Amino acid sequence: WKKEQPVHQGHIPDLQTNVIRFAPGNWDYIDQYLEENPKLLMLSTWRAASGLPKGTVLKEGTNYDPLERTEIEFPGHWVVGKSTTLSSNLNAASEEMRVSSWAALEKGPALIVATTARGDRDWDQFEYVRIKSITKDSNGEGATIAIERAYNGSPASRNFQAGNTHVASMPWDTRTKLDGRNWFINYATDCPRDKNGRTATDIMVEAIVGPLREGGGLENLGGIDLASGPLSRDIGIADYDGDGTEESSDIYWAGVADFYRRLREGLGPKRILTANMDWDYLHYINGANQEGLARPSDPWNEVSRTVNEMIIWKRLSPLPFATIAFVQYLTREEDLLYVQMHRLLNGYSACLGMAADMKNGDGLDELTRLELFQGVENKPHWLGKSLGEPKRPASLTPNLLGDGWDEIIQNMVPNRGKLVKEGDELVLKQDGRLVGFMTLNLYFDLKEKTDFVVYLDVMSSDNKEELVTREIMDPSVSVKYDTGPIRGRISNKEFAPVSFYVRGAQPGERVEFDLRFQEWDDVRFRSIAVHAAPDTLACEFENGIVLVNPSLNSETLDLTTIFPRRSGYTHLKAEEPAGMENINDKYLPQVKQALSINNGKDVKNPSKLEVFERNAVFLTANRVTATDRPATLTTAPRPPGTATTAPPPPATATTKPPAVTKCKDKNGQYKAHNNRKKKCNWLKVGNNRAKNCGTAKNKITPLGKACPETCKKFNHCS
Repeated sequence: WKKEQPVHQGHIPDLQTNVIRFAPGNWDYIDQYLEENPKLLMLSTWRAASGLPKGTVLKEGTNYDPLERTEIEFPGHWVVGKSTTLSSNLNAASEEMRVSSWAALEKGPALIVATTARGDRDWDQFEYVRIKSITKDSNGEGATIAIERAYNGSPASRNFQAGNTHVASMPWDTRTKLDGRNWFINYATDCPRDKNGRTATDIMVEAIVGPLREGGGLENLGGIDLASGPLSRDIGIADYDGDGTEESSDIYWAGVADFYRRLREGLGPKRILTANMDWDYLHYINGANQEGLARPSDPWNEVSRTVNEMIIWKRLSPLPFATIAFVQYLTREEDLLYVQMHRLLNGYSACLGMAADMKNGDGLDELTRLELFQGVENKPHWLGKSLGEPKRPASLTPNLLGDGWDEIIQNMVPNRGKLVKEGDELVLKQDGRLVGFMTLNLYFDLKEKTDFVVYLDVMSSDNKEELVTREIMDPSVSVKYDTGPIRGRISNKEFAPVSFYVRGAQPGERVEFDLRFQEWDDVRFRSIAVHAAPDTLACEFENGIVLVNPSLNSETLDLTTIFPRRSGYTHLKAEEPAGMENINDKYLPQVKQALSINNGKDVKNPSKLEVFERNAVFLTANRVTATDRPATLTTAPRPPGTATTAPPPPATATTKPPAVTKCKDKNGQYKAHNNRKKKCNWLKVGNNRAKNCGTAKNKITPLGKACPETCKKFNHCS
């Protein structure tokens, strides 16, 4: 087991994630290995939101993610929809059932449960089935349902009596290769309990953190990585408490908060808990698995999402942070850029304090590790400490909106809002009907085809004590472009930089760029700027600098202006990798580029340093210590080493976790979460549950699936 662990020329990574739970026979080896390597942070990887029932047997050769296997075996621990009843007896051999109402059912997985004489669910008599078709009765109420029996880990098919047997559809997670088989775990605090009185949260928390307790076998493990299938899907109204009727998903999200709280209690303050970067749970989550760089299938296109999220999270979070980034999926065109895609990721990882992906092996994979170990010098953590947040060289170019608020305001038009200057800040205030979005339209000229970036220093303004976040919807641009901007988020707690990056915009006069804000509270700006330049990052460390260019074109940077106090720049030195003869010819341009960028030579003209398209450059420079040059922020990211990460949290948490939000008011009615106010309501449209997304024509989507893209444009539905 030890020989199989990743090591690069004697250096183990700083952070490692493993699917540990399926091989308890290895736990002794893992614990011993961690004792021998106390600086290694190893995380156990889990899927939290959904999965297969425990013990499900799949056909041999089925393509699926092993993380989809859960510890859930009690049928009441899955989220189900509103139930109907059998109108005729169902025998074990039948593949059709009659129901009193088809309205609550749809094609896909379903749960059949018998009831006791008192009308309670008899959880010992259940079966999972798959609804294949629905044939409505002529009276428009009942229906004949064609089903696949004993589906997806179900017990054997059985007899069920009419009248006192309930049938409910089950929403399923579409983030899987197994259609209809990944069901949502019911984290509501009042979900049905098994015969031992346990909720789904009880089961999951014990399975996840139990082995990390003293005597559990994994006492030296560094924490938990909730990677695949994060808790980010809003399921909508469903039967969360098992009474056959539907409730708001607010009680589900309250249960998710309780789940995170209990995980943090079980892990203690020193360990890491990674999840998606959900600001509702800042006091519990202290890590993120990016599942890629921008997202799993996108190593570069929407990377501004990662830049925005990482910078803002580090400002808001009271805990040190460990973040994982890696190149996961490449298109055919991106595969030809295999080495530079990893170098691009290494650059972003260094600038944002994320753990970079360390590939094992020689050949091309050896070239992906160059920057992490200073080339032939083979030094981990060679950059030293970060000296502040990334610099944005684009901001050195003219602001296309003008200089000063008086000039900038002339190139902006609010819609359903008005602009008011308050001291050095500009405030967008609601004005007019509360329909659609409060919008700020920016206008500027583009004289030629170019990248451009919009920078905001912005926060939401309200009087709420709790953290509240809101989205800036996907901006629209009035000219054609190669890749467009994506939505951003702001909070009510602190000003933060938010960027929107557009590659290859066509020239035009009075180009329009709209910023549409969710909710109606004031929006405060300390600055608004548009620059006709790529959103490059320039990041400074004690022993060198890192430059990242996300553009589809090469970019020339002036280091004397960006870093006026640094000098002595030298490229890293690389050599031909071992196994060069085994590298496919199609990758030889990547080998040549890697050796050219990392040629070991001094930078002769630092005022004109070229960074190739979708690429990064790492340079050594005259040493400046962090004490000599204090960082601009105490939360500045650390540079990567082999796969660097922030250290575990201190022994005492710096901020007391908040109590779990109470979901019911004094009358017992469920309240809306401040951070979970949904713009889309579930409707009934024909055979489907649907969301009305506020468009002229209602767009429908099956239960448990995300809204269509055309719908997302108007409201965040998924």
